[in-house]
Amino acid sequence: MRRSNLLLALLGVATLLASLWVWVGVDPDAAELGSAGVIEAPRDDGTGGLPVFASNARPAEPLATEPDQLTGDDLGGGAADDDVDRSDLSTLAVLAGRVTRAADGTPVVGITLEPLFSSHEVVAEMSQATTDADGRYTFALSESVRLHAMTVPATADTTRRRVDTNLQLSMGEVGTLDVELFPGATLVGIVVDGDTRPVPGATVFGWTGAQWKIDTRVGGPPPPDRTVTADSLGRFVIGGLGPYFVLSAEAPEMTCRWRLKGKLPDGSYTEGVTLSLSPARHAPGLVMGPRELPLGDVTVTAIIEWAGGANDVTGIEGVYRTGPAPSIEHTDGSGSFLLGPLADETYRVSAEHAQHPRWEGANSPGQPEMLIRLSRGATLGGRVISASGGPVADAQLRLGSTNEFASFGDGERVTRTDENGLFELVGLNADGLALLSVRAENHALHVEHPLVILEDGAEEIEIVLQPGRVLAGTVVDSNGLAVGGAFVVIEGDRIVDHGDVTMSPVPTWESRFWDLNRTRTDALGAFRFEQLYDGVFELVVTHPDDNNLVAKLAARSGAEDLEVVLDPDTLAGVTLIGNVRDALTGRPLEVFTITPMIPQGLGGMVGTGYVFDDAGGRFHITGLDPGPLLINAAADGYAPWSATLRDYTAGEHLLDVQLLATRVLHLRVVNAKREPVSAHLTFLDRDGRDMFVSSGMNSGTTRLSTDDNGEVVAMGLPADRITVRVEKGFFGSSQDYTLDLRNEPRGVQELVFGESGQTKLMLFVLTGEAPAGLSAPGATLENSLRLIYEALQSGSARPMDAVVEIVAKNGSGAAVAERRFDPGTPDPEMDIRVPGVPGAIVVLLDVPAAPLELTLSAPGYLTGRRAWQPDRSGVPDQVLVIFLAPE
Repeated sequence: MRRSNLLLALLGVATLLASLWVWVGVDPDAAELGSAGVIEAPRDDGTGGLPVFASNARPAEPLATEPDQLTGDDLGGGAADDDVDRSDLSTLAVLAGRVTRAADGTPVVGITLEPLFSSHEVVAEMSQATTDADGRYTFALSESVRLHAMTVPATADTTRRRVDTNLQLSMGEVGTLDVELFPGATLVGIVVDGDTRPVPGATVFGWTGAQWKIDTRVGGPPPPDRTVTADSLGRFVIGGLGPYFVLSAEAPEMTCRWRLKGKLPDGSYTEGVTLSLSPARHAPGLVMGPRELPLGDVTVTAIIEWAGGANDVTGIEGVYRTGPAPSIEHTDGSGSFLLGPLADETYRVSAEHAQHPRWEGANSPGQPEMLIRLSRGATLGGRVISASGGPVADAQLRLGSTNEFASFGDGERVTRTDENGLFELVGLNADGLALLSVRAENHALHVEHPLVILEDGAEEIEIVLQPGRVLAGTVVDSNGLAVGGAFVVIEGDRIVDHGDVTMSPVPTWESRFWDLNRTRTDALGAFRFEQLYDGVFELVVTHPDDNNLVAKLAARSGAEDLEVVLDPDTLAGVTLIGNVRDALTGRPLEVFTITPMIPQGLGGMVGTGYVFDDAGGRFHITGLDPGPLLINAAADGYAPWSATLRDYTAGEHLLDVQLLATRVLHLRVVNAKREPVSAHLTFLDRDGRDMFVSSGMNSGTTRLSTDDNGEVVAMGLPADRITVRVEKGFFGSSQDYTLDLRNEPRGVQELVFGESGQTKLMLFVLTGEAPAGLSAPGATLENSLRLIYEALQSGSARPMDAVVEIVAKNGSGAAVAERRFDPGTPDPEMDIRVPGVPGAIVVLLDVPAAPLELTLSAPGYLTGRRAWQPDRSGVPDQVLVIFLAPE
């Protein structure tokens, strides 16, 4: 680590300690869901990148899906075979069904269905895609395929619905899929301007679907599913949306300042939502290249920057605030662009071009025309050859990064080799953790990582591809019969290093190529993986009709005669059974998710969610590996539930899951004069454990910060007695408040923050010679830490090599805090290692926020004493540096 980074690390200790653990659920605004706490960037693999959950406890699968899905093995009875004219269709694979309204069973007439088959090239020899007078439709196909999803667009009185299924359609047979449509959710609210005045006649737009799907659609957002006009008081009622939705609004000379997004149950009626408009403005600009020549076809994107942090809760369950839709424009031949309409806020602007590094900047109201200059950037070139030394033509290379600090939205660069195996990628950003994925027909996939790309540098590399290996076999049931449509995923032994980040799925080489690490068996139960490297792969095979029936097998690539048996009688390992019910009423919950989490290195956890739809609230999960597991449970409208992390042995384990309804808590923190206080809040359960609160849609945090009015809204808290811990800065004083949420809190709850409480001290205990100027008048923390670091590097100051006893006494001489610090075995929860300086530790000590005297003693050293008193300004105290002199 460079010296500047070391200094920043020292200065950022408090920030590191105050960093948040973040959980992420099935987030429709995320692209691809990995483990809890990890989201990968979206991939254009034709699947949409989101996991699929089915009503019979289906684990997450990467099938094509949208977040507004409703899983569909619960569909009503099918169309009878007699309803289809088999004289014309007897040799084809037929899909038939009926579309009706769930409320009364009446047919939905004249609506065109959009099926998603496993083969995108399947030919519909005969079809009636638009429902007839009885709501019926028919697709007749020229080959056997699987139906993965059926999308039904919105009508005047029903919302759009997508049903995910796994229906096998075989030649000469008729498969049935009936779909029920629902009226959706209704929202009632008001459109206001920046001064919260109503905007009469504003137009309100509603979409069914996820925000990221709407905002990233090529060519702009789709037409809204619903459009209504606000009345003379700015009020509106909009229905037919959901379960996921996005709301926006506009008016003459005004554009949306913030939109609303969320998830609401069908038939719900939600009042009190607010859409905010702003005066509309436009931002012109010009993009120039490195030779001061205008650049055309540059993508310029403006996204609003929110003040006050990322907490976008509204206080209404299931409804969240989000920024306006991004403005995306392309420069013309003269390099000019015009962004807008934009709200009267500051926007983050990016400019992207295939031949230049990404540019980022800001645009504020009143700013003159933007002048964007794209630099030349770095170049990565080279040659791809085979193991025999010949050039590999038409190899695909994809350059990405594992740098956790890379800007969100940084696109990957893709190219192919020419006939001589040569390639070149230009206009690259500097990156010390670049990753290059390579694949070519008949060759093993390959990953180069880490690659170092220097700013404006030019790097040449040679990549040698080994011959590709195959892994193939068949899947059969306990009777030896082929299982068609079984889902097969492989996980190899070559892993892409992402540092301290725990990821799921495990980032193996082949996971970089989504079509190479997963497949489905054909009608004969056969599967085949190609272009694999020489290594050991774990195969996980899931039955197409029972995703609780899973088999695992490890094999080295090159094996082509594997047989995987899906036999429920041979399932071994851990089985979880139990019920999920409301903790207060005892009634069973029908729809819920159970997620067994497996601890990973560096404190991370990974897991797969199983979604259940059972009238009795029952669940059954089997085939889990014995060992430590943390069982999580979740349901809409209920606070997250977790069992204690413990070891599970093979066999059945009974769980009684009782979920508490969620509460919304609106807090205001003030001092004795009723002035707002800037503070951080954490929320503790009855056992003193930190709880997650909603910080966004299906995401949460353990820590919230008050706004300029001292206010914060916490959502997703349990209907139970909780403790709210208020801290005035991480190293400032803290106070605890007990609140009983068993009854729904009404209005704003005011917490009066006093001067008493606890605070944290940071002690840097060293020996040797204290650097001159360390205690000079006016010395800043930055300068002091720089002097200490230089002394440690030169050896004039040294870390302690003996156990240090630390005692803090108050003004009466009573010991109020004690600590025994052993440099050889620091406390990982309380001590901070200083990067780049072995043995150097910063000790944290919890003490009362009152004047204290610190006494430090160690064998072989003179006793050290230091007076300390808290800083009443609210600014975190400096690190206390104490040098102990040898005896």
